Amino acid sequence: MNGQFWVTVEQVAQMTQSSLRVMDKQFQSSRDYEAEQLRLLMKKCERQLAVVEGEIGVASSSGNCKKPVVSLRGKTDEKNITR
Repeated sequence: MNGQFWVTVEQVAQMTQSSLRVMDKQFQSSRDYEAEQLRLLMKKCERQLAVVEGEIGVASSSGNCKKPVVSLRGKTDEKNITR
């Protein structure tokens, strides 16, 4: 698991919260900024998801340990996964 990714997500969230507080105090509209930050975070998450899914695919093609994997869509698939 990539811990650095989660550190980045936390940092983006903290920076966004700080910026939104400043914008609110200055009576500036923050909706567009917040929406843009969410779009950027979603792109980061999609890229990381592709990496993780790729790693699962590699592990399942070379592994010998069967474990159930629950997808984000709520279905359970059995995959070969090695640690």
